Amino acid sequence: MTTNKNANRSGYKLTNVGNLPDGWKAVRFADFAVLRSEHFDPQANKETFLCVELEHIESEFGRLMGTVNSNKQRSVKRRFYKNDVLFGKLRPYLKKYLFPNFDGLCSSEIWVFYANENMCRSDFLFQLVQTKDFIDTVNISTGTKMPRADWQIVQNSFFNLPPLLEQRKIASILSTWDTAIEQTRKLLEANRKLKTGLMQKLLTGKWRFPKFGKPAKNGDMPEEWLYAKLGEVAIKFLNGGTPSRTVDEYWDGDIPWVTGADIIDHRVDNIRRYITPLGVQNSATNVIDKGELLIVTRTGVGKIAIAPCNIAVSQDITGVYLDKIKVDVLFFLYLICQNFSYFKNCNQGTSINGITRDDLTAFSFYLPPLSEQRKIASTLSAVDGQIAALQKSLEKLQLQKKGLMQKLLTGEIRV
Repeated sequence: MTTNKNANRSGYKLTNVGNLPDGWKAVRFADFAVLRSEHFDPQANKETFLCVELEHIESEFGRLMGTVNSNKQRSVKRRFYKNDVLFGKLRPYLKKYLFPNFDGLCSSEIWVFYANENMCRSDFLFQLVQTKDFIDTVNISTGTKMPRADWQIVQNSFFNLPPLLEQRKIASILSTWDTAIEQTRKLLEANRKLKTGLMQKLLTGKWRFPKFGKPAKNGDMPEEWLYAKLGEVAIKFLNGGTPSRTVDEYWDGDIPWVTGADIIDHRVDNIRRYITPLGVQNSATNVIDKGELLIVTRTGVGKIAIAPCNIAVSQDITGVYLDKIKVDVLFFLYLICQNFSYFKNCNQGTSINGITRDDLTAFSFYLPPLSEQRKIASTLSAVDGQIAALQKSLEKLQLQKKGLMQKLLTGEIRV
């Protein structure tokens, strides 16, 4: 496939599959990518290998998340070798592909390709299976509940191949982006682990900033800290509700209204609906003041955020007003995150799960002096800032690679 942007450009030629750069060819997939058919029965062979299952491949990013030992497997596996290209044929829309740097085995639900060296480089082939053209082709699949890519369709589909030298240059450029993406991802994971470790130590008093006193010993809390329950440090709790959806006058006003689904990664991610003052007056919803806690107490129990503005909430959410003379709101958000298991264990219900007000107020914790709370919160918030910046950088790199891949593998940009 090629883009229409190449039409009438110097250095391009019109073919039966569109406009191709000079030197490029439209080639049937099976002519440059060979489907490896070698199988391995772990029960009949004593030799052991690392085995890759579908769940070990990260969707869309070609990253290996883990392996299992073949001696623990019972079903027949596919054999692959270093620099083969793996692609998950089951649910191909998940975009699971891998370029392994070792010999091993994989699920029979994974295709194993190797490049015909006379026509295609293996590193270029790995980039090609990530393109929209290839993904669209494999998604012409069979089955509904368990769709599988159809090899008969894929092998007879045509893709555009540049000369081998240009393939090498294209693969090298895209590999540079892959390396930058992986390095950024590792930094992101390191910062997330750092935050987890800091929360475990700082919120229990095992680590303390020297000016506040000595760390806790033998599982006890520090001398300056108090043992408290949420009911003792909260001024009030406000329930939420949903205005009738059949009354148009209640909706599309200027008051933001959120449900538990709108709270993602400890913040209100997106405000999808707005209601009117009439909707507030004639329903069980309440408007929670900016800066107060929003705790999901039904359908997604334990999710938490700080209200970014005066905001109405659904019945999924309880607004918690803390006594700010005793408790820093941001500190308490981290405290809830650290004790998420408490809320999951209190979760009750059959059709709709939830946590009772009694369980909410009974939540107990160690409470440092207010100045120490603020120092802990600012420290964790700084790490969160680094995490957010790295996440933004990662997304930018991934978007850049996607755009560059489209231009390089269609010949819109020549190298």
